[in-house]
Amino acid sequence: MKATLDEGLSSALSDIVFWGERIGTHLSSITEERFLADGTLVDAVCFCISCIGEAAARVRRNWPDFAALNPDLELAHSSAMRNRIIHGYFDVDHRIVWTAATVSIPALVKAAHKCLEAA
Repeated sequence: MKATLDEGLSSALSDIVFWGERIGTHLSSITEERFLADGTLVDAVCFCISCIGEAAARVRRNWPDFAALNPDLELAHSSAMRNRIIHGYFDVDHRIVWTAATVSIPALVKAAHKCLEAA
């Protein structure tokens, strides 16, 4: 028998998946060098990461037990990255954004998918 997710929790996880997949679309066939040279692309990916971080913070705030039971979501890292982009916008290291977008976010999307499918 599958567990049922609260509608708000399901929505937040779906947001993580949506914005993470948008990053994948933005970066399809893009090299790190091209990413770093394209300010519009950097801006788009930073926006997506900010949205993911906001959804992650919502999960941590409203469903802390769920967050604790699903450490593979790494929600604290996502919300911290959002805060760094939003509040420290003036000196964000775009190489770190690239790594987050190409390594951490795909893992997060996979984990969020897993949670949604289990419900």
